[in-house]
Amino acid sequence: MPRLPVIYLACRDIREGEPRATSGLAGLCAQLPVPGCILLLRPSLADSGICLSYAAVPAEHEATLAQANREALVIGNALQRRGYPVEEPAELGRVARQTLRELFPAAALAVIQLSLGTALSDIQSRDLGALLRPWRDQGWLALGLDSQAGEDAAAEGSNAAGLYWRQALASWIDEQVIHSGPGALLNPQSRAPYGGWLTERDLASFRVLHSVIGLAGQRLPEQVVSLAPGERCPPLSGYFWST
Repeated sequence: MPRLPVIYLACRDIREGEPRATSGLAGLCAQLPVPGCILLLRPSLADSGICLSYAAVPAEHEATLAQANREALVIGNALQRRGYPVEEPAELGRVARQTLRELFPAAALAVIQLSLGTALSDIQSRDLGALLRPWRDQGWLALGLDSQAGEDAAAEGSNAAGLYWRQALASWIDEQVIHSGPGALLNPQSRAPYGGWLTERDLASFRVLHSVIGLAGQRLPEQVVSLAPGERCPPLSGYFWST
């Protein structure tokens, strides 16, 4: 099976009167084979390591759920052998389910979700992506779905929509890929040049990006993509690595 893409998505603010995001990502995924499994990376503000859980989309597909259970046991063992703290599972949220249905509307999908807690360092998050990379060779699709796209995004707002966030994110990716450094934005003492606007939620986003870039083999993203999962979900935009 060919190696499938790595994708990172976050909420994109839509002001009143602005057209909704196009489903460019859905068109790209329509050209792909059905993934053997979805590797879903989510940020978490919990004081924990990695919350490992599994699910089927749609939820009632029992054979797919059994497959996800088997794959989760394998992933969990691999994480523990490398010393990662594996915690209690986290629920697969509504936005994640609707996003996956939009990308692969006719498929039954086994989903392995890794929620990355605050106990993980930046280096651990990056190494996690490298550790998981071999599963891409088994036909898995990796998706980093930012907390900004969570069910509480409308209530709390999203820096992912802001100009400063987009500029900082682009600079951070360049720093990580080209210089392979720790990333200045991840040093709390370096928040001042960016107006001090980085929150714990923003830093949680960078943990997911560390892992996503590790999964992509330390390469710059190839495309900017967008997706509109539905009227009840926020429009999403992000980055796409095809190989």
